[in-house]
Amino acid sequence: METLRQYLLPALIVLTSVVLQYRLYCYLRETAWIRARRPRVLSLSLLFYMLTAYMLLIAPRLVVGDRTVLASATLTRMLALTLLWAVILVSGGLWLWLHRKVAASATAEPARGSSRRAFLRVAIPAVAATPVLAAGAGYVVARSRPVLKEVNIRLRGLHPDLNGLRMSQLTDIHYGPFFGRRDLEYAVDMANSTRPHIALVTGDLITRRGDDLEGCLNILKRLRSDAGVWACHGNHERYAGLEDAATLLARRRGFHVLRRDSECLRFGAAKLNLAGVDYQSLGLAPLVGAEDLLVPDAPNVLLCHTPTVFDRAAELGFDLMIAGHTHGGQVNLPLGFDNLTFVRLSTPYIQGLYRKNGSQLYVSCGLGTVAVPVRIGAQPEVTLIRLCAA
Repeated sequence: METLRQYLLPALIVLTSVVLQYRLYCYLRETAWIRARRPRVLSLSLLFYMLTAYMLLIAPRLVVGDRTVLASATLTRMLALTLLWAVILVSGGLWLWLHRKVAASATAEPARGSSRRAFLRVAIPAVAATPVLAAGAGYVVARSRPVLKEVNIRLRGLHPDLNGLRMSQLTDIHYGPFFGRRDLEYAVDMANSTRPHIALVTGDLITRRGDDLEGCLNILKRLRSDAGVWACHGNHERYAGLEDAATLLARRRGFHVLRRDSECLRFGAAKLNLAGVDYQSLGLAPLVGAEDLLVPDAPNVLLCHTPTVFDRAAELGFDLMIAGHTHGGQVNLPLGFDNLTFVRLSTPYIQGLYRKNGSQLYVSCGLGTVAVPVRIGAQPEVTLIRLCAA
């Protein structure tokens, strides 16, 4: 299931891109400007075959970048450009479809007025350009400064000494070309400005093997809180095979990394049980052994990168689960009543606060991006979670 989720979408993008390239190639090959000179026909054909070979032979390997000889930053940029090309192809395919529909309509109803044809000549390129314009706007959002998102979590029976307790959360950093040193330093400073009692880091420090994990941790060690920095791992630490290395490097810098482990933190006369687990893979039994992390006489807070296991966490009796992973959907298409996002294929918990059976879940939109540096409807955030008495 995990492998299917990781590779199915890239495969669909590659195949769709190849089909769209072929349709556009066939259209352009028949235009008068191309057919006027044989070198133009040959150049167009060469470009088509080169792009097709790239999409079929090279683009799929960008997903499994740790198996190539290219530097990680190069892979990240190549993948982003490849997906940008796919968006351009979607715009081109949309333009071609609209153009042919209008041409067929004009042939069937030649009496329609010239004003309508003039309008369509302007409207068709504008509509076709929508995917590219949306991607451009999404890039601006993804590269913008994160917002501080404050969330009040109301818990029944909360000890007075825990009322108002503040927890900062950074997640899904994906440290690399599109979220670098200055970006992370800004996020750390923002988290520190909230003067948290607990600082949390909930996974995906990097994207793939070869990313600057130590550079990321060297900036994160500037996080300050009364009880220190507490962390769990995400799926990309697992994909990169770096869970053990990341644990060692983080602990050397004073982090408390929770890997199916828990710790009772004391604040005045009260205690808070903070538990954490590694990434919970899709298709496997969720939160195995997590019931052993619960403490009966304290609020139980679970750090888990993926929100997909919230139902099980609520069933076990965790009062609060703090997650990331989804990037808030990263790319959300508004449908009026809800947002359309591929993330919804794996979990209904996309962004924000959820409640179930007396348990609560907060899913942060995170900081970085995966694959393409675009965010639509999911602004990057630094989160401040505040516990309040119900």
